[in-house]
Amino acid sequence: MASKSLANGDLNREIDAKDLKTRKEVTNLMGMYLLVAGAVTISWVLGYLEFSFLWVFMLSASLFVVWKTKIGNIIRRHLDFEEDNLHRKRALRQSESVEWFNFLLNRWWVFSTYSIEDLVKKRLDERLIGITPSFIGLTK
Repeated sequence: MASKSLANGDLNREIDAKDLKTRKEVTNLMGMYLLVAGAVTISWVLGYLEFSFLWVFMLSASLFVVWKTKIGNIIRRHLDFEEDNLHRKRALRQSESVEWFNFLLNRWWVFSTYSIEDLVKKRLDERLIGITPSFIGLTK
């Protein structure tokens, strides 16, 4: 299957990519919810079997570490995705201006006008003398 460029206005592909991303986030979050439910169940079983509270504490600490890592990864991926979208939109924007070039050209022209004028005058005079018709020489 050939991939299409988003620059050509293929909005359906962009919507499909966002839909796929949303589904992936939901799947990741569902996995986190299942992990929490499993940890709560294991904690309840450990308490029911009268294990030490240390095991419940260690389970809670490991759950916190896993939760923080997974949620951090989900947030980072989401931010990267949005940042990439922002860069794409800026890159494809059609309202680019060349005011900076006009400013530089005007500044350069102010300082170079006389030298350019002399150069053009010299080159044109050489060519005009070479192609001057003969009857103009007789009028002098």
